[in-house]
Amino acid sequence: MEEKRNCGSCTLCCLVTRVPEFEKLENIWCSHCNINKDCNIYEQRPLSCKKFECEWYSNAKLDENLRPDKCGVVFEKFTDLTYFALVDPNRALAWQDKCIMDFINQLLFTGHAVAITSGINSEKHIIVPIGYTPEDIWTDIITTAKRKGLITN
Repeated sequence: MEEKRNCGSCTLCCLVTRVPEFEKLENIWCSHCNINKDCNIYEQRPLSCKKFECEWYSNAKLDENLRPDKCGVVFEKFTDLTYFALVDPNRALAWQDKCIMDFINQLLFTGHAVAITSGINSEKHIIVPIGYTPEDIWTDIITTAKRKGLITN
């Protein structure tokens, strides 16, 4: 089992993720977040927060430059095939920085796709590894979301 880190003062996930239990949309700060500090209700946080797993937090091998509050991007492994890259809306082009693109290229090299949500309007991009199409990846994402109960259709 890989070593996990401490979030420290990083709270970017509290901005870029949805929290359906609170009807909190992405790119809006959670009302329970002490920005750049911690969560007011961490011990009682909802299931969607408990299930969310930031790649930087869960993978101690990742470079410190990939810490979300430093690079502006939160990575989450969503399926065996796909990672999400959730970009700080105040730094919408952060995903194009060299350290982020280097990590995305590593993911592509190992056969993973990266679905990027960027900016206030949640602009979507998908980067697929050789041998896959965007349709393959969206099917994988939808199938997994249904299996996890995130969508019902």
